[in-house]
Amino acid sequence: MVDVIVEAVMQMRANGGPNVIVVSLLLGDRTKPFAGKISTWGRALDYLAFTYSILFLVSAGNVNDGIPLGRSERD
Repeated sequence: MVDVIVEAVMQMRANGGPNVIVVSLLLGDRTKPFAGKISTWGRALDYLAFTYSILFLVSAGNVNDGIPLGRSERD
């Protein structure tokens, strides 16, 4: 899948897509969460963002751990 995204971005730029500056990716693989060590996805998106000046919005949705929220003074 990473190769498909890399190829798609390269094709967007090669085929007259210089105005594309934001790419939204909605991913979710519970076996490869975006937490801890940088993943192949992370390295590929970092490379593409830098090389092609594209902002990637990534909604991973693949970390099952809760997000600790502090209690506000109103609670």
